[in-house]
Amino acid sequence: MALHSSTGTGRKIFIMVYELDDRLKANHLFEGWKETLIYSCLQNVMGKIFVTDLDAPKSAMAYVGCFAFYAGEHSKELVMTKPDGFVIMIPQNEKWEACIEDCFSDAKKVTRYAIKKDTQFDEFFFAQSDKRYS
Repeated sequence: MALHSSTGTGRKIFIMVYELDDRLKANHLFEGWKETLIYSCLQNVMGKIFVTDLDAPKSAMAYVGCFAFYAGEHSKELVMTKPDGFVIMIPQNEKWEACIEDCFSDAKKVTRYAIKKDTQFDEFFFAQSDKRYS
């Protein structure tokens, strides 16, 4: 699939970016990144994974909702072919961050605070809270 992207000068460039069907090939790129949206993409629950090399991906973009997570080796091709419209672009590291800033110098950079990912249910706390409101 060829996606086009504007260069900012009115010219369009064409880059080959592919949707990855065998998502297991991208697992290693997102290893250690504990993000539910990425897991959903990798498990083929929702979202899509895009790469520039179907056989041996070295970089990937996990796209779900309006979030694009960039992992592996930084790739201007993947950044420049972000989906149209509003996209929150999340870099895996400083190299990806610099790549995104190079490609979209006018983008607004913000710090996004994650939701606490504590998956432990505290039964004692719940029981105490329930007693207070009874």
